[in-house]
Amino acid sequence: MAALTDDIYNIFSKMIDHYHPDKDSVNNSCQEFCVFVKFNISKKGKLSNIAYTKTTPVFVQQALIKAFKAIEPLATIRVSGTLATRTYILPLQLTHNEGCGLQYGSWPSPEDEKLTEEMKQVYKDRQLRFSHSPESIWNITNFTDGRKDVVDCILLSPFQSGGIIF
Repeated sequence: MAALTDDIYNIFSKMIDHYHPDKDSVNNSCQEFCVFVKFNISKKGKLSNIAYTKTTPVFVQQALIKAFKAIEPLATIRVSGTLATRTYILPLQLTHNEGCGLQYGSWPSPEDEKLTEEMKQVYKDRQLRFSHSPESIWNITNFTDGRKDVVDCILLSPFQSGGIIF
């Protein structure tokens, strides 16, 4: 099992390196959220049947799909026996705070003085909605593959992206 999880985390580490969401979307995103990635492993050791928590923002899904396609030719997972027939779910913690503005206790700063009252309110509203992780947890069995039932799976330890990446 150790080789299997090492391979999975190695693949997701490479995937994060290739994760480049649309810059305009990131610049308007003020979110910390958890995407549950559901997948199987083929007999050849490739990720298959990949699905994401249905509430994942579209720009994030698109970036993850591109990232998986970029690493797919190189990614191989050592799997054997009954582990090859299982479904896996990996919680992927992502943070996009580029669009928060007025963040990190910087209110007010010299740059903020140039903002209109309307823009200040937009930033405040974004910061109030920053954490979307609870929404993801409530939707842990609601994936993009359309299945909403209980998932018989191996739940992996969470993988965290770190800060903003684009």
